Amino acid sequence: MKTLQVCTPRPSVLDGTADFVVNLADLPQLSEAEAREFLDSNVLTSGMELLLQQAFARMAGEKSASGIYKLSESMGGGKTQSMIVAGILARYPKLADVVGSHKPLPKAKPEVVASFTGRSTDQKVWVSIGKQLGVDFPPDRAPAETEWRDALKGRTALILLDELAFYLVHAASQGKKDEGTRAATLAGIALTTLFGAVRDYKECARCVIVIADLQKDWEQGADELAKILRSNDTLGGTIQSVNNEMSKGAQSIAPVDNQKDELYAILRKRLFKDISLTEKEKTAVADAYVAELAKASAILERPTVKIREEILVSYPFHFSTKHLIASFNDNPGFQKTRDVIRLMATIVRGLWTKGDAEVARHALLSLETADLNDPTVASRFIEVKKTLQDALQTDIANNGTSHAESLDDDTTGLASRCAKWIYAASLSDVHPRGLTDAELAEYLLAPGRSIVGMPDALKKLYDNCWYIEQTKSGRYLFNRHKNLNAQVNSYVKACSNIDRDAQIEGKLTEMFEPKDKRCYQKLAVLPALDEVQLERDKTTLVVLKPDTDFVKYFTGEKFKNRVAILTADDQTGIFNVNKKAQRLWAIHQVVKDLSAEDTQYKKAKESLAEYQTELFLALKAVFNKLHYPLIDEQEETALVAAPLLDSYINDKTGQRI
Repeated sequence: MKTLQVCTPRPSVLDGTADFVVNLADLPQLSEAEAREFLDSNVLTSGMELLLQQAFARMAGEKSASGIYKLSESMGGGKTQSMIVAGILARYPKLADVVGSHKPLPKAKPEVVASFTGRSTDQKVWVSIGKQLGVDFPPDRAPAETEWRDALKGRTALILLDELAFYLVHAASQGKKDEGTRAATLAGIALTTLFGAVRDYKECARCVIVIADLQKDWEQGADELAKILRSNDTLGGTIQSVNNEMSKGAQSIAPVDNQKDELYAILRKRLFKDISLTEKEKTAVADAYVAELAKASAILERPTVKIREEILVSYPFHFSTKHLIASFNDNPGFQKTRDVIRLMATIVRGLWTKGDAEVARHALLSLETADLNDPTVASRFIEVKKTLQDALQTDIANNGTSHAESLDDDTTGLASRCAKWIYAASLSDVHPRGLTDAELAEYLLAPGRSIVGMPDALKKLYDNCWYIEQTKSGRYLFNRHKNLNAQVNSYVKACSNIDRDAQIEGKLTEMFEPKDKRCYQKLAVLPALDEVQLERDKTTLVVLKPDTDFVKYFTGEKFKNRVAILTADDQTGIFNVNKKAQRLWAIHQVVKDLSAEDTQYKKAKESLAEYQTELFLALKAVFNKLHYPLIDEQEETALVAAPLLDSYINDKTGQRI
C-alpha cells in the first residue's frame, strides 16, 4: 500500500513562503506569464465555472439572465479568487484553455476590466472605477445612473467589486460623525446607481458586475458586522440600501460548494506539486482502510462502503477532513477556504519536516496528523478557536506534560490520539459537535493502527482531563470551561495530610466496624498503640499502618488472646491509598461548593460515589494481612500471620459469605 510519500508538496508550502491571500488590487499588474502561473494553481469549482459561463455569455452578447453576480460565500470562501480568474480571462482570453472548463467559454471581447477592493480606503470608489472606464467623476458627489450609463454605453465591460462592507464601514468612521456619514452615503449612492445602470439600461447589455455579498464579506463574521450596523443607524441604512439594490435581479453564486467535495480538489492543487498515484493504487489505500474498519464493524455506525467512497474522493486527505472543517468553517474571523488551506499547509510542512520515515507512517493526511507541540502548528489551531487554548495546552499537547500525553504509556499512545480527534471536533464556536465512541473509532482506525484499549483510554481521558466533557447524547468534546476534574485537582493540591488521613480512617472504620460482633467487639483504626486498652471480655481489631512495630506492643500486653491486628505491608499501595483519599476529600469539598441546581451537581454526586468505591478497593488491596493469637509449641500465646480472606463458608448454611 502506498503512503503519503507519493505526494510532493509545493516548495513554497515546505519553506513557509506560500501566500494564500489573493488581492483584487493585484489584477491590473498581472503579466500574462504571472496570470498563467496563477491559473495553474487554480481549481475550477462548479460555482466559479457557472460565474465564468454566465458572465462571458452576457459580455458576448448572448442571452443572460443577469448583469450582476453576487458571490455569496463568507470571508475567505473563494470570492476574490473567482473575481481574479474572471478578470484574467477577460484580459487574456487565450488563457481560457488553462482553466479547464467543461465547455468552451463564450467568445467575449471585453474592452475594459475595472476592479476595486474595499481595502483601498484612500480612494473614492466611484472615482476609481470611473478612471478605469475613462471618465473623471467629481469626488464630491455620486454619479447618477445616466452618468454610469453613458460611461458604459455600448461597451463590453467587466467590473469587479470586493470587500465593500469594509470600505463603507471605514468611510463612515472618517473625520467627524457628519463627515463620515456623508462619505459612506455618497459611496452607497454611487454603488446603487451603478447597479441600476447595468441592470436597467439596454445600453449596458454587455456589462457585468461581480460583487461580494456585503452581509457575508466581513472578516469577523456577519454577527460582528451586524453589531457595527446596529450602533450606527445611518451606516446600517446605507449598507442595507446598497445590498438591496445589488440583489435586485442579481444571481447569487457560491464559489466553493463543500457539498461537492471541491475543497479536496482545492487542497490537492494548492498544497501539492505532484501526487504520483494511480487509480488502482488509490483503491488499494481505500481497501486497506476498509479492511481495518471491517474488524471493528460491531462498534461503527456508518457502512464501510460509504467510507471507502469518501476516501476515493478525499485522497490524500482523511475522509473526516471535510466533515470536521465544516463544523468550524463559520467561526467568526475564520476565512473559509483560505484559512483551511493555511491550516492544512501548516500540517503538511510540519509532517514533511520530520523526514521520509515519518511521512511513510501515514497513508492519509488528517487533522490528527498535526503536531500540536509544534508552536507554528498549534498557533494555527488556536486561531480557529482561541477559547480552547487552555484546553489544548493543559489536556492535549504540551511537550509531554499534558494530561493526555501523561496517559500515553498506559494506553499505547491512544490517549493523545483520542484527545487530538476530539479537539478537532470541538473547534466550532457555535455548535461544537464532538465525537461519539463510534465516530472516534472510525477516525482512529488505519492500516497498522489498533484501537484495542480505546474505551480504557477514553475513560482515563475523561477522569483526568480538566476541559473534557461528555454530552447527554454521548459525545466527547473539549470545552473552554474547566470541568469537575479541574475543580477536584485544585482541591487535591490543597488537601493536608490531616484531611487525607481522616478520609482513610473514616473509610477503614466503615469497612471494619463490628456488626454482629462474633469475631471482635471493638475496633481501633490507625491508633497510637499506647492508647489501645485491651479488655478481658472483648476482642479488639487493631488496624495499623505498615511501618508500625506491633510485636513489642503485643509482647507487653496481658490479654494477648483479645486482640487481632490488621496491617498493610505494601508501601507502594499506601501511596495509591493516599492519592485516592485526597481525591475523595477533594470531591467532598466540590459537592459542598455546589447547589442542587448547579449543572455539575449530579455529576459531582456520582463522582463522590465512584471515589468512595475507589478508596474502598485501594484499602482492601493494601490492608490484607491479619495477625491473630495462637498457642505455640512453647505453650505461649503468639501472633500468626495470614492473608485476609475475601469471604468464608458459613458452617451452618454452607453458603459463602
